[in-house]
Amino acid sequence: MAHWIQQDLTFNEETHSYFWMGKPVDGVTGIMDRVGTRQNDRSPWNPVGCPDFAKREHDSNFGSAFHKIAEAVLHGYNVDFPEVMTPWVEQFGNFLREFKPVPLTDPNGIKLIEYPMYSVRYKYAGTLDLAAYNKDGDIYLIDWKTATSYQKSYSLQTAAYEQLLKEVMGIKKKIHRLTVLINQDNYHLFERSGQPLDWVAFQSVLNTYRMAA
Repeated sequence: MAHWIQQDLTFNEETHSYFWMGKPVDGVTGIMDRVGTRQNDRSPWNPVGCPDFAKREHDSNFGSAFHKIAEAVLHGYNVDFPEVMTPWVEQFGNFLREFKPVPLTDPNGIKLIEYPMYSVRYKYAGTLDLAAYNKDGDIYLIDWKTATSYQKSYSLQTAAYEQLLKEVMGIKKKIHRLTVLINQDNYHLFERSGQPLDWVAFQSVLNTYRMAA
């Protein structure tokens, strides 16, 4: 996708690898996994009713498939998916109808949906699930999880994405960080706004990772 605003950033979706000016750079979830930030979390990638899917986000067939479906739906496409995923897709549709997010766009008019970014200042990358306006015109950074409970690591992850959004897009307005936990019966919203310690905590993780490298 050469039309990303950051022309020097490339992303290999298959391996979930980032490159800046041709050199590999670390991604948010990879950093947190290697430091062990998510080690004690109850895995969000074991949806009730789908025991055959892998549990971890970065290699979960279910999680990857759901994110692809969400991306296609947000772009307005009709999507075919396995019947077993129907409850999760229906709950995602319920969220969209009730929250009514309107995706932000970059200067090239590309919607900020599954949009990779790189922090030149802090030297890490990440892919935003969605950055959007709500019905009141407030800016939300939204992250999907096929989970049954909120994990502490989500707060650090979205704080890292918020920094990317501010730095790359130059956003000065308040950004609401919203994690959407989607399961087969319902969805739950967890908002983190005005929580600067989340970003401080992610910086600590980042520094620990680099000291151990």
